[in-house]
Amino acid sequence: MALNNMVLIQGGIFEMGATEEQMNVWRVAKPVHQVSLYSYYLSKYAVTFEQYDAFCEAIGREKPSDMGWGRGMRPAINISWCDAIEYCNWLSEQYGLEPCYQIDKAAKHPNNSELPAVFAFWVYNANGFRLPTEAEWEYAARVQGKKILFGNSQNIADPEEINFDPSEKYPYSIDGIGRACTVPVDSFNPNDLGLFNMSGNVWEWCWDWYDEYSEETLINPKGPKSGTFCVIRGGSWFDDAESLEVSNRGRASFNDCNDLTGFRLARTLI
Repeated sequence: MALNNMVLIQGGIFEMGATEEQMNVWRVAKPVHQVSLYSYYLSKYAVTFEQYDAFCEAIGREKPSDMGWGRGMRPAINISWCDAIEYCNWLSEQYGLEPCYQIDKAAKHPNNSELPAVFAFWVYNANGFRLPTEAEWEYAARVQGKKILFGNSQNIADPEEINFDPSEKYPYSIDGIGRACTVPVDSFNPNDLGLFNMSGNVWEWCWDWYDEYSEETLINPKGPKSGTFCVIRGGSWFDDAESLEVSNRGRASFNDCNDLTGFRLARTLI
Protein backbone atom coordinates (compact mmCIF):
# COMPACT_ATOMS: atom_id res chain seq x y z
CA MET A 1 0.00 0.00 0.00
CA ALA A 2 1.49 3.33 -1.06
CA LEU A 3 0.21 5.26 1.97
CA ASN A 4 1.84 2.79 4.37
CA ASN A 5 5.19 3.16 2.63
CA MET A 6 5.46 6.92 3.18
CA VAL A 7 8.00 8.31 5.67
CA LEU A 8 7.45 11.71 7.29
CA ILE A 9 10.52 13.85 6.61
CA GLN A 10 10.76 16.65 9.16
CA GLY A 11 11.64 19.94 7.48
CA GLY A 12 14.66 22.08 8.19
CA ILE A 13 17.49 24.15 6.74
CA PHE A 14 20.45 22.56 4.97
CA GLU A 15 23.31 23.29 2.60
CA MET A 16 22.45 21.80 -0.77
CA GLY A 17 24.90 21.10 -3.58
CA ALA A 18 28.54 20.25 -4.16
CA THR A 19 31.75 22.09 -3.44
CA GLU A 20 33.84 23.21 -6.42
CA GLU A 21 36.21 20.28 -5.81
CA GLN A 22 33.31 17.83 -6.08
CA MET A 23 31.73 19.20 -9.24
CA ASN A 24 32.09 17.34 -12.53
CA VAL A 25 30.43 17.54 -15.93
CA TRP A 26 27.06 16.48 -14.50
CA ARG A 27 27.08 19.16 -11.84
CA VAL A 28 26.06 22.77 -12.22
CA ALA A 29 28.41 25.75 -12.08
CA LYS A 30 26.85 27.01 -8.84
CA PRO A 31 27.97 25.05 -5.75
CA VAL A 32 26.59 24.93 -2.19
CA HIS A 33 23.59 27.10 -1.31
CA GLN A 34 21.21 27.18 1.65
CA VAL A 35 17.70 25.72 1.36
CA SER A 36 14.81 25.69 3.83
CA LEU A 37 12.12 23.00 3.51
CA TYR A 38 8.77 22.39 5.15
CA SER A 39 8.00 18.84 6.31
CA TYR A 40 6.76 16.36 3.68
CA TYR A 41 6.32 12.64 3.01
CA LEU A 42 8.60 10.48 0.86
CA SER A 43 8.12 6.82 -0.05
CA LYS A 44 10.50 4.25 1.39
CA TYR A 45 10.98 2.65 -2.00
CA ALA A 46 11.02 3.47 -5.68
CA VAL A 47 7.76 2.60 -7.43
CA THR A 48 7.84 -1.09 -8.38
CA PHE A 49 6.77 -2.91 -11.51
CA GLU A 50 3.98 -4.51 -9.49
CA GLN A 51 2.61 -1.05 -8.68
CA TYR A 52 3.15 0.47 -12.11
CA ASP A 53 1.76 -2.57 -13.94
CA ALA A 54 -1.52 -2.14 -12.04
CA PHE A 55 -1.71 1.41 -13.44
CA CYS A 56 -1.05 0.17 -16.98
CA GLU A 57 -3.73 -2.53 -16.68
CA ALA A 58 -6.26 -0.06 -15.29
CA ILE A 59 -5.91 2.45 -18.14
CA GLY A 60 -5.08 0.00 -20.94
CA ARG A 61 -1.50 1.16 -21.43
CA GLU A 62 1.31 -1.07 -22.69
CA LYS A 63 3.58 -2.13 -19.84
CA PRO A 64 7.20 -0.95 -19.98
CA SER A 65 9.97 -3.46 -20.63
CA ASP A 66 11.76 -5.00 -17.67
CA MET A 67 14.79 -5.83 -19.89
CA GLY A 68 14.33 -9.50 -18.96
CA TRP A 69 15.42 -8.86 -15.36
CA GLY A 70 12.04 -9.51 -13.77
CA ARG A 71 9.11 -7.43 -12.55
CA GLY A 72 7.38 -7.65 -9.17
CA MET A 73 9.41 -5.78 -6.55
CA ARG A 74 12.06 -4.50 -8.95
CA PRO A 75 11.84 -0.75 -9.66
CA ALA A 76 9.72 0.20 -12.65
CA ILE A 77 12.06 1.32 -15.43
CA ASN A 78 11.65 2.65 -18.95
CA ILE A 79 9.39 5.28 -17.38
CA SER A 80 9.47 8.89 -18.62
CA TRP A 81 8.91 11.95 -16.45
CA CYS A 82 5.55 12.32 -18.19
CA ASP A 83 4.65 8.71 -17.35
CA ALA A 84 5.60 9.29 -13.72
CA ILE A 85 3.36 12.32 -13.25
CA GLU A 86 0.42 10.53 -14.88
CA TYR A 87 0.95 7.62 -12.49
CA CYS A 88 0.97 10.05 -9.55
CA ASN A 89 -2.44 11.43 -10.56
CA TRP A 90 -3.92 7.98 -11.13
CA LEU A 91 -2.70 6.70 -7.77
CA SER A 92 -4.05 9.78 -6.00
CA GLU A 93 -7.48 9.04 -7.44
CA GLN A 94 -7.32 5.43 -6.23
CA TYR A 95 -6.93 6.70 -2.66
CA GLY A 96 -9.54 9.45 -2.97
CA LEU A 97 -6.86 12.17 -2.82
CA GLU A 98 -6.68 15.36 -4.85
CA PRO A 99 -4.36 14.90 -7.85
CA CYS A 100 -1.31 17.16 -7.74
CA TYR A 101 -0.98 17.76 -11.46
CA GLN A 102 -3.11 19.44 -14.10
CA ILE A 103 -1.97 17.82 -17.33
CA ASP A 104 -2.33 19.32 -20.79
CA LYS A 105 -1.59 16.61 -23.34
CA ALA A 106 -2.04 19.04 -26.22
CA ALA A 107 0.78 21.25 -24.98
CA LYS A 108 3.94 21.65 -27.01
CA HIS A 109 7.45 21.85 -25.68
CA PRO A 110 8.27 25.53 -24.87
CA ASN A 111 11.69 25.33 -26.51
CA ASN A 112 10.75 23.25 -29.57
CA SER A 113 7.21 23.13 -30.96
CA GLU A 114 8.08 20.03 -32.99
CA LEU A 115 8.48 17.95 -29.83
CA PRO A 116 5.47 16.17 -28.31
CA ALA A 117 4.82 16.94 -24.66
CA VAL A 118 2.69 16.15 -21.66
CA PHE A 119 2.87 19.25 -19.52
CA ALA A 120 1.79 19.32 -15.91
CA PHE A 121 1.06 22.20 -13.61
CA TRP A 122 1.58 21.43 -9.94
CA VAL A 123 -1.37 22.20 -7.66
CA TYR A 124 0.72 23.01 -4.61
CA ASN A 125 -1.96 22.55 -1.95
CA ALA A 126 -3.21 19.20 -3.28
CA ASN A 127 -2.83 16.23 -0.91
CA GLY A 128 -2.16 13.57 -3.54
CA PHE A 129 0.99 11.82 -4.68
CA ARG A 130 3.66 13.66 -6.63
CA LEU A 131 7.33 13.61 -7.54
CA PRO A 132 9.72 15.02 -4.94
CA THR A 133 11.45 18.27 -5.70
CA GLU A 134 15.18 18.08 -6.20
CA ALA A 135 15.73 19.79 -2.86
CA GLU A 136 13.41 17.37 -1.05
CA TRP A 137 15.19 14.44 -2.64
CA GLU A 138 18.67 15.61 -1.60
CA TYR A 139 17.56 16.60 1.91
CA ALA A 140 16.14 13.09 2.49
CA ALA A 141 19.17 11.38 0.91
CA ARG A 142 21.36 13.43 3.26
CA VAL A 143 19.20 12.29 6.24
CA GLN A 144 17.83 15.80 6.83
CA GLY A 145 20.85 17.61 5.48
CA LYS A 146 23.79 15.78 7.06
CA LYS A 147 27.25 15.90 5.48
CA ILE A 148 27.26 12.37 4.08
CA LEU A 149 28.33 11.14 0.66
CA PHE A 150 25.83 8.40 -0.12
CA GLY A 151 22.10 7.90 0.31
CA ASN A 152 22.43 4.90 2.62
CA SER A 153 23.94 7.15 5.36
CA GLN A 154 27.47 5.94 4.56
CA ASN A 155 30.62 7.67 3.27
CA ILE A 156 31.91 4.62 1.41
CA ALA A 157 30.13 2.99 -1.53
CA ASP A 158 30.28 -0.77 -0.91
CA PRO A 159 28.88 -3.06 -3.66
CA GLU A 160 27.54 -5.28 -0.89
CA GLU A 161 25.40 -2.34 0.30
CA ILE A 162 24.61 -0.36 -2.91
CA ASN A 163 23.75 -1.52 -6.44
CA PHE A 164 26.27 0.23 -8.74
CA ASP A 165 29.26 -0.43 -10.98
CA PRO A 166 32.28 -0.63 -8.63
CA SER A 167 34.85 -1.32 -11.36
CA GLU A 168 35.87 2.34 -11.70
CA LYS A 169 38.53 3.38 -9.16
CA TYR A 170 37.25 6.04 -6.78
CA PRO A 171 38.58 7.14 -3.36
CA TYR A 172 35.26 6.55 -1.61
CA SER A 173 34.25 3.12 -2.95
CA ILE A 174 35.18 -0.53 -2.53
CA ASP A 175 36.16 -2.67 -5.53
CA GLY A 176 33.87 -5.45 -6.61
CA ILE A 177 31.73 -6.85 -9.41
CA GLY A 178 28.59 -5.03 -10.46
CA ARG A 179 25.26 -6.78 -10.86
CA ALA A 180 24.58 -5.18 -14.28
CA CYS A 181 20.84 -4.98 -13.61
CA THR A 182 18.33 -3.68 -11.09
CA VAL A 183 17.54 -5.42 -7.79
CA PRO A 184 14.30 -5.41 -5.73
CA VAL A 185 13.55 -2.04 -4.15
CA ASP A 186 13.83 -3.38 -0.58
CA SER A 187 17.37 -4.69 -1.14
CA PHE A 188 20.16 -3.59 1.26
CA ASN A 189 19.78 -1.57 4.44
CA PRO A 190 17.84 1.71 4.33
CA ASN A 191 19.33 5.02 5.38
CA ASP A 192 18.73 6.44 8.85
CA LEU A 193 15.32 7.78 7.77
CA GLY A 194 14.18 4.35 6.57
CA LEU A 195 14.57 5.13 2.84
CA PHE A 196 15.90 2.39 0.56
CA ASN A 197 18.30 2.78 -2.37
CA MET A 198 18.63 6.56 -2.33
CA SER A 199 21.97 5.87 -4.02
CA GLY A 200 22.21 3.30 -6.79
CA ASN A 201 19.79 0.83 -8.39
CA VAL A 202 17.95 3.48 -10.48
CA TRP A 203 18.12 7.20 -11.06
CA GLU A 204 14.95 8.84 -9.78
CA TRP A 205 12.90 11.54 -11.50
CA CYS A 206 12.40 14.80 -9.62
CA TRP A 207 9.81 17.46 -10.37
CA ASP A 208 12.32 20.17 -11.28
CA TRP A 209 13.45 21.26 -14.71
CA TYR A 210 17.23 21.21 -14.85
CA ASP A 211 19.04 24.54 -14.52
CA GLU A 212 21.90 26.12 -12.58
CA TYR A 213 21.43 26.55 -8.86
CA SER A 214 20.51 29.93 -7.43
CA GLU A 215 23.04 31.54 -5.10
CA GLU A 216 20.22 32.84 -2.91
CA THR A 217 18.78 31.19 0.18
CA LEU A 218 15.63 29.42 -1.02
CA ILE A 219 12.45 28.26 0.74
CA ASN A 220 10.81 25.13 -0.71
CA PRO A 221 12.34 25.60 -4.19
CA LYS A 222 10.46 23.99 -7.06
CA GLY A 223 12.90 24.72 -9.88
CA PRO A 224 12.47 26.79 -13.05
CA LYS A 225 9.09 27.01 -14.80
CA SER A 226 10.28 25.25 -17.95
CA GLY A 227 13.30 23.71 -19.61
CA THR A 228 14.60 21.02 -21.91
CA PHE A 229 15.74 18.47 -19.31
CA CYS A 230 14.36 17.28 -15.99
CA VAL A 231 16.44 16.47 -12.93
CA ILE A 232 17.26 12.87 -12.03
CA ARG A 233 19.02 11.90 -8.81
CA GLY A 234 20.76 9.01 -7.10
CA GLY A 235 22.70 7.15 -9.78
CA SER A 236 21.95 3.63 -11.01
CA TRP A 237 23.19 0.06 -11.31
CA PHE A 238 25.18 1.16 -14.38
CA ASP A 239 27.01 4.11 -12.78
CA ASP A 240 30.22 4.48 -10.82
CA ALA A 241 30.35 5.61 -7.19
CA GLU A 242 30.95 9.28 -8.03
CA SER A 243 27.56 9.46 -9.76
CA LEU A 244 25.92 8.07 -6.62
CA GLU A 245 26.93 10.95 -4.34
CA VAL A 246 23.93 12.70 -2.80
CA SER A 247 25.08 16.07 -4.18
CA ASN A 248 25.35 14.78 -7.75
CA ARG A 249 22.79 15.95 -10.33
CA GLY A 250 21.75 14.10 -13.44
CA ARG A 251 19.45 15.26 -16.22
CA ALA A 252 17.29 13.62 -18.87
CA SER A 253 14.71 14.70 -21.43
CA PHE A 254 11.22 14.72 -19.95
CA ASN A 255 10.02 12.07 -22.44
CA ASP A 256 13.11 9.86 -22.21
CA CYS A 257 12.61 6.21 -21.20
CA ASN A 258 15.54 3.96 -20.33
CA ASP A 259 16.59 1.08 -18.10
CA LEU A 260 18.49 3.36 -15.68
CA THR A 261 15.65 5.56 -14.43
CA GLY A 262 12.62 5.09 -12.18
CA PHE A 263 10.91 7.25 -9.56
CA ARG A 264 9.61 7.41 -6.01
CA LEU A 265 6.63 9.25 -4.57
CA ALA A 266 6.26 12.28 -2.35
CA ARG A 267 3.28 13.97 -0.68
CA THR A 268 2.85 17.45 0.71
CA LEU A 269 2.11 17.61 4.43
CA ILE A 270 -1.28 19.35 4.50
